[in-house]
Amino acid sequence: GPTTVGIDLDAPLIVFDLSHIDRNSIAMPILMAIVGVWLEHTWIRPDRKKRIFLVEEAWHIINSPFVAQLF
Repeated sequence: GPTTVGIDLDAPLIVFDLSHIDRNSIAMPILMAIVGVWLEHTWIRPDRKKRIFLVEEAWHIINSPFVAQLF
């Protein structure tokens, strides 16, 4: 689908579609880690608003020892 220029951090759902990245490429776990770390520091805030951080296909991160140590 179309790319959103800005990210609304107050939206009820934020989706990062990485389906066009080769799932066997080293780029996949690295991109997932970048998105995860960025969200951890920008979206998950101490404002008492409950947020759920779901990483679908997290095995990409777990299978990469270098990237897994970031979490």
